[in-house]
Amino acid sequence: AAEDGASEPLTRWLIEPHEERRLVLKFFSDDIGEFAANLRFEVVGGINGNAPVALAASGVTAFPSISKDPRNVFMRRVRTRPAIASKQYILDRDQYDFGPLLAGRDPASHRPEAEEGQPPPPLDKHVLRHIEYLRITNSGPFEAKVSFAFESVTKEEEPDADPTKKKTGDGKPAFEDFPFVVEPQSLALDVEETKEVMVCCFPVKEGTYTDTLVASVEDNPEPVKFNFIAVGSIPKVQLDTTDVDFDRLLVKQSAARVVRLSNDCAIPVRWRLVPPADGIPPAFAVDPPALEGTIAVGEERPIGVTFSSAEAASHRFKLKLRIGDTEGLRELADTEELAVGAEAFVVDVAPEFSDGGTGLNFGDIRVGHTVEQQFLVANSGKYAVNFEVKVRRKAIAEILEVDLGEEEGLAALEPGQKRTVKVRCTPKKEMQCPDLGRRGARGDELELLVYEAKTGEPVQLENPPITLAFRAMFNSFTVTPPRGLNFAPVKLGDSTTHEFELYNDGFFKFDWFLFDPARPGSEGGAQKPSGGEFAMGPFRISPAEGALGPKESTKVQVKFVATEDKHYDCKIGIHVDGMPDTAGGTANFNGSKRTGVEDQTAQNFFVMAGGGREPGFREYLLTAESCAPGIDTETVQTIFEEQFVARNLEDAIATAGRIDIRAFCEEDRVFSFGPVVVSGPGGAPDSSGLDAAKFRISNPKAIPCDVRVDVACRGVSGSDP
Repeated sequence: AAEDGASEPLTRWLIEPHEERRLVLKFFSDDIGEFAANLRFEVVGGINGNAPVALAASGVTAFPSISKDPRNVFMRRVRTRPAIASKQYILDRDQYDFGPLLAGRDPASHRPEAEEGQPPPPLDKHVLRHIEYLRITNSGPFEAKVSFAFESVTKEEEPDADPTKKKTGDGKPAFEDFPFVVEPQSLALDVEETKEVMVCCFPVKEGTYTDTLVASVEDNPEPVKFNFIAVGSIPKVQLDTTDVDFDRLLVKQSAARVVRLSNDCAIPVRWRLVPPADGIPPAFAVDPPALEGTIAVGEERPIGVTFSSAEAASHRFKLKLRIGDTEGLRELADTEELAVGAEAFVVDVAPEFSDGGTGLNFGDIRVGHTVEQQFLVANSGKYAVNFEVKVRRKAIAEILEVDLGEEEGLAALEPGQKRTVKVRCTPKKEMQCPDLGRRGARGDELELLVYEAKTGEPVQLENPPITLAFRAMFNSFTVTPPRGLNFAPVKLGDSTTHEFELYNDGFFKFDWFLFDPARPGSEGGAQKPSGGEFAMGPFRISPAEGALGPKESTKVQVKFVATEDKHYDCKIGIHVDGMPDTAGGTANFNGSKRTGVEDQTAQNFFVMAGGGREPGFREYLLTAESCAPGIDTETVQTIFEEQFVARNLEDAIATAGRIDIRAFCEEDRVFSFGPVVVSGPGGAPDSSGLDAAKFRISNPKAIPCDVRVDVACRGVSGSDP
């Protein structure tokens, strides 16, 4: 202690014997911390070097304080902020995030009123979303008196403050701009005591709100601050379209559209589609059927609308979209309208036939010949269509040509229009439709396929298939006699005439002509004769060409003139248009084989060698023999069958071994009677006939002849016999 009036503290004292002196030690520091020092006392003239004594002194300086460690203050913490935070302390941002909160909730809801004599009711779960409890702990060595206030309330208005921020009458910022509340606003904490502070955020409108809670400890110049952030949100959704237009659709066909409803806000949204007063037409179906639901944050919900009508009709109505929060704070409110429209129509397209029937009847057709028929396709509907005619069976498609009047593709048919369809039939073989050889054959070979012009969708019509009827056959004829003409032997210089008959036993008129099958024309086919007559060798044929209608016949005359001693076999070709060109029996229209006369008629038909494909023809054989009357003078073995025949008489005698041999000598062409007994003058021949020789005279010709035999002396002209 310093003496009175002394400017410096005393460090030396005079102490009388048995006297004591009290010293006062004061401790004060401008810095927070722990301090220590030694006080040394000495007695002048004392023992042991002035009798030194040391006194240790220490002291601690501190402020009253609370813990500001987030791990102690906040119960829920994360290192980094998730996509959507929800009442979490974000360590890397040093900020507590309430996340999205429904805007417009009454701040008084965090203090519900209790009935008289009853404890306060528990807080609603949705209100708890707006509340967080902070744990405040006295971490200092002294009792702490703490006051709490948000920085938006405590800080003075800055010159460049946002003019849009409203002020209350007492100059405080408006709650709608800073919707944070702290309760209680003050605490008294003993050392190491912990109490809770409630922080609320009730956004009034949509937006992001930030503020800082300032905790001021009495006698502590440094406040503790905690940063807060919250997002005020109101229900919002977005429709990707407000017009669901099915345009036009065929009756009994179905179409679906999808409207996508997306949540554009930060809170879940409850939605509902309100139908019109008279309800949704039965032709429409909406998925989900309840017409309401909940859509989460960031979710996209598809709403399906399907249209299918059993009858022609036009519909147009609106669905009102109402949305609201999922917490039941407010009623659903109207937002947008979803317009729905559709038209169901029928396609009335049908074929029309001249005879009022349901198909095409070509009747009898010659194989290889083309027959054309036509029918109309009429559009009695409201809209344009495209159509085509399809042939069901491949075998029929190969012989039919359908002409729609278009170069390619489908034919267009406007409303009220009629279009002609041409069908050409060219059979390539004998056949019939319906095929009687097939079980259950009906002839439904053509089908009218119709397509909606705008969408190209096929239309299912109730029209029956288009029937097809025809019978395809070759020309057919018979020749009588069927195996050819045989004129028999004819005497040289004479002539004879026979005839054969051509009969058209088919169903079509045909042209015919005769020709030489061994002498084809310039193009390799049959060469038609010029004029009305046809000559081949010794035969003259007339007429050589003509025409025959069904079941008609004609006579063809063949004249044979015998000019040479010769046998004749001549083949003539009978050409008829529309005949089969295959050899052997040909099939009838029903698939069975020809027999009898039909097979004889067809069996000789073939394709001529040479050029292109030529209709078949029949070869007809003409046989005749021209003969000159005569007897056999050359076959000596036959003439002298009862005599000996030798090269000469000497050979005959040598062979027989006697001279009285009767023989014919081939070199001399002499018959030798051998030695004969001479009779007297006037003697008569031996009536017994022992000296007579018998010769055979034969007629090798096919005609009879008269023979006269005269005996004359050899080498003597005009001698008596």
